[in-house]
Amino acid sequence: LFLVAAPVSGWQVHLVGRLPSQSQRSAHASLDRGRIPVLIAGGFDSTWDGRPEAQTILGSDFEVWRFSYRGSDSRGYPLPYTRAQTHQSLGQLEVKMDREVRWLSSMSGEPVRIVAASEGSVVARSYLQEFPHAPVSDLVMVSPLVEPGRVYYPPEGHEGWGVAAGTLTRALSAIVGGFAHTDLDPDMPFLRSIVDHAPALRTGMLCPAPQARVVAFLPIASAATIPPVGQSPLVPVRTVNGFHGAGITPALQYLATGRLPAAATGAGVLNRVLRSGATAWMVPELPAALNPAWPKTKLTAKGCPVDGWPAPAR
Repeated sequence: LFLVAAPVSGWQVHLVGRLPSQSQRSAHASLDRGRIPVLIAGGFDSTWDGRPEAQTILGSDFEVWRFSYRGSDSRGYPLPYTRAQTHQSLGQLEVKMDREVRWLSSMSGEPVRIVAASEGSVVARSYLQEFPHAPVSDLVMVSPLVEPGRVYYPPEGHEGWGVAAGTLTRALSAIVGGFAHTDLDPDMPFLRSIVDHAPALRTGMLCPAPQARVVAFLPIASAATIPPVGQSPLVPVRTVNGFHGAGITPALQYLATGRLPAAATGAGVLNRVLRSGATAWMVPELPAALNPAWPKTKLTAKGCPVDGWPAPAR
């Protein structure tokens, strides 16, 4: 019930061991010019211990780095991060991503390729919209949250549309968090930014970015990534077998070869069946015009939002 009512339909959880205090500096003394930088952005409640990313799929022409939700050190190297640091607002994370992207591009002399999973896809897609001149050539979204922010609730202690739903959601989050040992506070900055910018985010995730090619890999068995019936993606989409988070390997293969893989056998048909069935239990989408707390969003002729995205928190 809580996962259905929450503004984000699902979370990707990765647990890593104790995090060291050093940055990735020891593993990467420098970034060779001419090598293609790839930035991997993990999902909600992910952690990273500072160890370098494997590069077996991409090969020696690429250099793989992890996006740090904590930020970078004084030399520009990404720092290890904890689960709590994935809970920041989208505006804060956009600024961190911009710093890391520009550092990678300046060190390598090449535009950055971003592979972003779950929450990371929301951060990366919003970042590209708010930083239209960012040195990024490709964004590959894996298990993207394609329609976050279906509902609205005001900040705690405020009145407005959805105040009862907000009270119920906070109560449910306390119960779920008690036995799941994770923070699902609906007022955390990350979820708050999705709720406050829902009209742009829920229509813009599968729209082209101003400066980069965007593709998406959607797993079959994931309610968080099922587009609403009748909405046609405006970027290339591939459906892959698996649960939420599946698709990292084909995403990297795409970057290595420049060719999109064939869709999984029967995946398109199965995804359409699941998508149609899911609409019966998904929370009905609150029309943007009914909520005075949402600003009006300008749309292109194809229905893509040109404003209303989370602004960078400088």
